[in-house]
Amino acid sequence: MIDMENEDVRTFKSGKNVDLLPGDNLENINLYAKWDNDQETRRYSRNTFPRTPEEYKKWIEEEKTGTPRRIFFEIWHKADKKIIGHVSFNNIRWTDRSARIGMIIGEQEYRSKDLGTEAAAMIIEYGFNEL
Repeated sequence: MIDMENEDVRTFKSGKNVDLLPGDNLENINLYAKWDNDQETRRYSRNTFPRTPEEYKKWIEEEKTGTPRRIFFEIWHKADKKIIGHVSFNNIRWTDRSARIGMIIGEQEYRSKDLGTEAAAMIIEYGFNEL
């Protein structure tokens, strides 16, 4: 896993308690798959099929070419300097200027602390004001 001390230069959006970093780091794909396959996480998400690290690697590599259909960010807890989840725009329809938002707070001890709400507000602000 990445050392957050070296990730400050990669911070894309900075909030009060969390930062959003580009979700293009292949070092964390095992975490993404672990979170997405977690039974408790799946209970509240649309992830009905197993996800693999290889799927994430493929998605990351595909998004580097052509027009992106997905914009993916890691959610980092600022005080603990730890990746705790991810948030993304999915199924982007550029001509309609629409997308779906997906988010997982994968680390259970960080759930129900409004960190997901903060990350959602940050990506929505980015979508409306910068994209």
